[in-house]
Amino acid sequence: MDEKNKNLQNLLKLVKELSSKDDLEWFKNDLKNHYKISETNRLSKIEDIYEYCIKDIIEQQAKLFYSNFKIDELKFKLIEDFIKMEQFKREDRFEEFCISMYQQIENITTYLFEKFKLEKIIEESQDIPSIMRYDKKEGKLIHDDRSLTLGRFIFMKWKKEEKDFRLNNSTKWYYNNKFRAVLYYFYYDQQIKHNSNSYNEIYKLGDNLYQMRNKVHRGTNNISNYSKKIYDTIIPNHNKYYFKFLGFLEDFVSKINENLK
Repeated sequence: MDEKNKNLQNLLKLVKELSSKDDLEWFKNDLKNHYKISETNRLSKIEDIYEYCIKDIIEQQAKLFYSNFKIDELKFKLIEDFIKMEQFKREDRFEEFCISMYQQIENITTYLFEKFKLEKIIEESQDIPSIMRYDKKEGKLIHDDRSLTLGRFIFMKWKKEEKDFRLNNSTKWYYNNKFRAVLYYFYYDQQIKHNSNSYNEIYKLGDNLYQMRNKVHRGTNNISNYSKKIYDTIIPNHNKYYFKFLGFLEDFVSKINENLK
């Protein structure tokens, strides 16, 4: 053993002897605290590095998710909200997660509705049937005259007494109407085939997300029975709805992007 190691061994022996003495309890405690603090700092630094890596991964995922999205002017905000959404998911903050996802859907919906002047287009084409069917004689899809007119379909005027509903310049367009219009024109590319079942399913998920957003923004005072039923379904099963809503987001964004001309 060289001189250096021998000195260290002697030092260690001295420390052990001092730590064992009752009248030097303070020495032992100070020694413990020193190494405890050092270990805490080490763990804290490791956790900081881990969090940094996770945030970097989430940012890369967000950029990849929207990398091919055709609306360049929305990308920065969409990526920003995607990052928030994923961080809230990690922290199991479901309501904030819903808001961040809703903001992405709303941003895309509002942009498309205004950019392509859907209010004017739908008002002008409100009388065409909303559903397509295959005509054997013509060998192609045609409008099904038995289905609701487009105007009634977008505004959910199902009842017989609403058959004379007409869009005009004073018609109030709410978010759910704009969302339905965007689904019709950019998700289904104006071709809802045979029936509206698949449309209703995708709309339902979007509306569920919208209701969760409203729960945070408006609170739970004086909520409708419709909203309460949705909350009572989603909140106890929110762990599953993380994945349902993520699937909805991916499907919505991909389909919209595919059909954008």
